[in-house]
Amino acid sequence: MACPLCGANTFVGSEKCDACGRSLMVQCENKRCNEKQYFLTDVCTACGKKIKHAEQQITDLRKGTM
Repeated sequence: MACPLCGANTFVGSEKCDACGRSLMVQCENKRCNEKQYFLTDVCTACGKKIKHAEQQITDLRKGTM
């Protein structure tokens, strides 16, 4: 699959891109949880809360604001 940050091919499930080394993880929005989740995950695997802003987190990572 392609890294959402640099576009290079990387392994599915990797925590970091093989090419650019940036994190492929987003943070759960549940303030009691805050667990890191793989960016393609729609629901937190720790607490079950829907991750609705994963795309925004990836956009922020691209801009370097996160």
